[in-house]
Amino acid sequence: MSQKKKKNPAGQPALPKKKKWLRVLVIVLVSLAVWSGACYFCYAYGMSQEKSRLAEMLDPDLAEQADSLKWVTAVDEPMTDEQLKERTKLILGNIEFQVKCFGRKTNADGTPFLDANGEQTHITYESALEQGLFQEPDVADMDVYTTSDPERGWDLRVVETPMGNVTYRSKDESVTRVSRFYTADSEANAPIETATEAVERANAYYQWGLPFPTGYEMSSVTEEEGQWVVTYQRVARLKNLPKLRSQGQTVQVVISAEDGEMVSADCLDLMLIQVGSDQTPISQEEAVKTAEESLAEGGISGTVFQAADYAIVEPNFIFTPKEGGYTYDPETHLTRAVWSVIFLHEDETPGSYEVYIDAYTGQPLGGLIHEE
Repeated sequence: MSQKKKKNPAGQPALPKKKKWLRVLVIVLVSLAVWSGACYFCYAYGMSQEKSRLAEMLDPDLAEQADSLKWVTAVDEPMTDEQLKERTKLILGNIEFQVKCFGRKTNADGTPFLDANGEQTHITYESALEQGLFQEPDVADMDVYTTSDPERGWDLRVVETPMGNVTYRSKDESVTRVSRFYTADSEANAPIETATEAVERANAYYQWGLPFPTGYEMSSVTEEEGQWVVTYQRVARLKNLPKLRSQGQTVQVVISAEDGEMVSADCLDLMLIQVGSDQTPISQEEAVKTAEESLAEGGISGTVFQAADYAIVEPNFIFTPKEGGYTYDPETHLTRAVWSVIFLHEDETPGSYEVYIDAYTGQPLGGLIHEE
């Protein structure tokens, strides 16, 4: 005798397990599609707003009139002088620790400094300070004054101490310079005879002592008048361009060749604003032609093309005619990717012209005049 198949409580045939999983999968996929679509809409809207905000950078007149700190986010509440002094105490303390305890793995009494596992290791900041191996500056001996950057007009706050000075950009309180009064009294002192030794010592200051942007690539090391100068630059990877080092995002550390003590360190951190990066870069031929026209517009003739290469520079529009005549006029203290086109004098006199042409849009952005 045959039996009827049972029905589910709703009176519908029960779904096979496989079909149930398919239904769940479809629901999940549809939900993900809706969520992804919403995210993409928000992203697209944000990018549209950003492109509109940057569009004015295509116009040299608007760019020249812009505030040099327009793109820098201001701090919500500036630090008081006392807060600035406390931050300076930590900055100069870190530098002094690197100066006095570079490579040190022993305590003040000469015994090995051990970690929690009993292994000898580099002495810590706290232990070295407690043992008197270095000193932090006293906030009672600090003075704070305001000044301005002569080239860019930025308002600056400087904290002056018996150990050295720290300079802050007022708007965002980023550190632009750390200068140290040379002492030449450290046990860690040793002559810096090679570029490799200079980089090793500078790396310790840059990576562990200085409050500058990290991750920049070491680009050069030179010896100048008893000092080693080690320069680091941000590496940028822009669409359809080779890897480029930014001339506007650099850290430079100066150390004594006599003993490796840090003398000063500077940071230039100009935002990289690239317009037209959704386009194909212009060719070298187009860049050279535009550069020749830019020189002619600036009343310069009798030149011959020498070379062209990509670079990231700070535009200045010096070859653009102005009502007041020929003047050097920095843009907005931002950086752009350009073709850097070099021309020599046709009569072979010393000097050259370097012309900046935007790598994507072909807009003339100024350049430099080299006397030698």
